[in-house]
Amino acid sequence: MFHHLSESGDHALATVALRRAENYVVAEGPGHEARHQFWSVTSAYDRSAVLRRAAALVRERHEHMAHCMTLDQGKPFAESTLEAKSAADHIEWYAKEGRRAYGRIVPARNPAVRQLVVREPVGAVAAFTPWNFPINQAMRKIAGALAAGCSIIIKAPEEAPGSVIELVRCFHDAGVPKGVLNLVFGIAAEVSDYLIRSPIIRKVSFTGSTEVGRQLGALAAEHLKLSEEPFGPVAPLLRFDDPDSVIRQANSLEYGLAAFAFTASLKTATELGNRLQRGMVSRNHFGLALPNTPFGGIKASGHGSEGGSEGLDAYLTTKFISQVGC
Repeated sequence: MFHHLSESGDHALATVALRRAENYVVAEGPGHEARHQFWSVTSAYDRSAVLRRAAALVRERHEHMAHCMTLDQGKPFAESTLEAKSAADHIEWYAKEGRRAYGRIVPARNPAVRQLVVREPVGAVAAFTPWNFPINQAMRKIAGALAAGCSIIIKAPEEAPGSVIELVRCFHDAGVPKGVLNLVFGIAAEVSDYLIRSPIIRKVSFTGSTEVGRQLGALAAEHLKLSEEPFGPVAPLLRFDDPDSVIRQANSLEYGLAAFAFTASLKTATELGNRLQRGMVSRNHFGLALPNTPFGGIKASGHGSEGGSEGLDAYLTTKFISQVGC
């Protein structure tokens, strides 16, 4: 058991049950694969309807969710409210994007052959999220996985459990079938080791520190699991006159999540966008982390993107079908 204290530390907000390795099978369960199969063959339109209901519930309950977040980790209520409200927009985006997971027909050399490319859910997902943006990070992984037709086990932060519990409750109340979305708390090393090694898990998604991300990425690679790992940012501020010298300095860093640049020169703005080695570049405003745009880094800031069509692609695999006759 984990006694979750208020940010002031003077009283306990809740007691969170921590799973030990021998209990994880309850969440993973012998029927988890069957539940995944049920959700994966549910039509994209029906999955979309469930996600739209979840988005509506998040909008309806966002103040309570924000209150939980502020009590959990001390974020100002206005910022917690913004994070909770924006979650509904992201869920709604995935609800619509899940209906656009199109395949294609590839013209064949032989007129008797029909060649198809289809997109399919990657399988059961294990996701790990940090405490600093508890709703935002959990929502991106949950909504992307569910929209694609994947089941998901999400290990949320014990330091900020309340708002994630309420987020998951919205999905359950919206009609996500039992066992398709699972929330666990536990000793991080034990949970990650057990789930990543599990033959049921097909994909790992992690947001957190670079050090832990590298460890989980190595474990996922050892077991041939797909992994997506947007890591935490580093944000130095530099004033510059010569774009060449500031680009060289910025690119010398091992991190590459995002860059923000402000300039009155169109030439300089274009050069910065083209040459900065970052997963995201925002010029003359703060224009990142929107529902319909990818969010992710390069180099030591991880790999893979959440948000936009790329956020759905992360939970899909590609199958080629070649057919003669019929």
